[in-house]
Amino acid sequence: MQDKLKKSFMEASDERMLKNRRKNSNKKSSDKVLVIAGLFFICLGLIGHYYSYKMKVDYDSVPAVITKVGKSRGKDTRAYVAYTYNDVPYESALDYYNAFTMKKGREITVYIDPEYPDIPEVPVNGLSTFIALMGLVAFGVGMDTKE
Repeated sequence: MQDKLKKSFMEASDERMLKNRRKNSNKKSSDKVLVIAGLFFICLGLIGHYYSYKMKVDYDSVPAVITKVGKSRGKDTRAYVAYTYNDVPYESALDYYNAFTMKKGREITVYIDPEYPDIPEVPVNGLSTFIALMGLVAFGVGMDTKE
């Protein structure tokens, strides 16, 4: 009788151990995905910061006024700005729109590539920072070693 109890106890113990291994194996693979996704978003955020920095260094900064906020070509909301560059007035749409900071009548700084003065650009540091922080959170959760 004792042998049967020992055998059933060992089988149950082995079964629990196998379940735990499978569970830990699934957890480890999802952790790897989080680590890889985290690294990807961290890199993406850093690339965004690099291009914003490069824009500030290489382009000319010009004050501009937001003249209109509205839809253009489809469902994209865009801010339209008026500015003067080399004594020539321009009015153009920005590729990036931030509903919190870009209101009609507000003055902002746009960056102008001297080769293409009709295409104003704005840095996207806030978005890049958000993307990098979300990547950092995913990386941290994926690296968490607690069982």
